Amino acid sequence: MAYQVRSGALNGFDTLVRKHGGNPMSLLEQLGMNPSILRDPEILIPYTKFAELLELGAATCEEECFGIQLAMGQGIEVLGPLGLAALGQDNLLDCLGALTRFLYLHAQGAEGVLIELDDKTLLRFTVHFPIDIIPTQLFDHAISLCYRVMETLNGGRPLARRILLQRRASPTIANCFAELFQCEVDFGATDNGLLFNTADLAKPPQLQRQLQERYLEQNVLRMDRLYPNELPQQVRYSIRQLLPIGECTVTVVASLLGINVRTLQQRLKSDGTSFRVLLDTVRKELAMDYLQYSPLDITEIALLLGYSELPVFSRVFKTWMGESPRAWRKKFSQ
Repeated sequence: MAYQVRSGALNGFDTLVRKHGGNPMSLLEQLGMNPSILRDPEILIPYTKFAELLELGAATCEEECFGIQLAMGQGIEVLGPLGLAALGQDNLLDCLGALTRFLYLHAQGAEGVLIELDDKTLLRFTVHFPIDIIPTQLFDHAISLCYRVMETLNGGRPLARRILLQRRASPTIANCFAELFQCEVDFGATDNGLLFNTADLAKPPQLQRQLQERYLEQNVLRMDRLYPNELPQQVRYSIRQLLPIGECTVTVVASLLGINVRTLQQRLKSDGTSFRVLLDTVRKELAMDYLQYSPLDITEIALLLGYSELPVFSRVFKTWMGESPRAWRKKFSQ
């Protein structure tokens, strides 16, 4: 199965490469990757290519801490809908739960599992795809980004108590982690992950509203840059962001775009479409992605797509694909 990751994971890649005297376009070309992935965070790229690009960046820039540095220059907004899902939770444990449960929204083939260990909670991170190299930069990046995201949700205060990495530590890597992370680091561990005090995770996330507003503001600027004067594309983009968090209504989308509902509907009509048509199109695309790549059961998928009842989703899906969601998914599990 060809797993993919959102190109948002590369946010800041070009800046980091140039900082070390490299040419980011040349690195992308060496792996046959289109430079447009650095402009649109919603493009899906092969996860193996992402891992190879991090390794190539580290080797070309002669920087062992490349994946760590990339993550530390990023924020929760690079996670797209996954970040919004985490922001909508009542406490930090549920934030972690959302990050693991909906990880496929950002990276297919990646898995996060929460494990209770007495008074501790372990977040274990794994990937499920073949690769010719040991993706140390990928794991460095993923663990560092999660550390940073949870620190942000904790009001800028460190939250993880221990970092676990399967990789061996060179003096450079050991110094890098010591300088950037305020917790113990276990190199040569059995798992890649983060360890938290469970009691610390009972607190509500901090700066919740501010982070949500900042994300949505950046989203508007991004849509204007990617799809100038293309309202249907902007609406589709907004729907993809909002459906997974249960906030996808024509009113919310219109507000996000800075216009009133009536104007939105009239402009879409003049473009030969409607909010309902665009919503159904995105639902169909996401339904196929969820059934093929996510571990969620079909009832959960129906809810994520905004259907309150499974029979309604099953009936609609059958009109799209000619068979039930269960039968369609079965073809990809054989």
